[in-house]
Amino acid sequence: MKKSLVFICLMSLLYCSCMWSGLGMSDSDESHKVKIVRYDRVMDEYISLGSYSALHRMTTEYPQQTKVLIEDVLHIGNVFDPGIEHRLRVHFMDSVPQLLLEAVHEEFIDMSDVEQQLQEAVEKFQDEHPGAPTPHFYTQISCLGQGVVVSDTLVGISLDMYLGTNHPLYHNIFTESQRRLMTRDHIASDAIQAYIDYHHIQ
Repeated sequence: MKKSLVFICLMSLLYCSCMWSGLGMSDSDESHKVKIVRYDRVMDEYISLGSYSALHRMTTEYPQQTKVLIEDVLHIGNVFDPGIEHRLRVHFMDSVPQLLLEAVHEEFIDMSDVEQQLQEAVEKFQDEHPGAPTPHFYTQISCLGQGVVVSDTLVGISLDMYLGTNHPLYHNIFTESQRRLMTRDHIASDAIQAYIDYHHIQ
């Protein structure tokens, strides 16, 4: 109960705060260097260990990412619901989410190749659309939901949707043509395209 009250209070205080705090970047940042924020690891620490410090980071460093995950990706309730953090943990303790968490941990230990691909994609995007807001990327686990979710300048990449064409959990859910696109090589193009579509950029 105490954790629930703390979670709700923190989210209430931070809901209207600038989302740059969750990215560790400022709006005046001019380098535009792509850095993928590993929100999935913070969430996994809370799910797997029940870490209060991880939950605290989810609400203070990544309030927008947490809201999007709970409300728009997993659809398990409102971020201000009492006990929502417990509901989130219970949701991920099921067998399939646990397998996905383990697979993501093994497949995406290093994402430097994806960061480089995103860097090139962002530079091309900015050349073609000067003045357009710069996207910022983070990772999450959608439990086989949305591959990419966009909220303003935040682009959430669901790593469990890019585990490879032959991942065993995909075969009874996705078609062969869909599975061919569910590899790490498609992350950058999917993320940029989703961002363009969200902002209706021509």
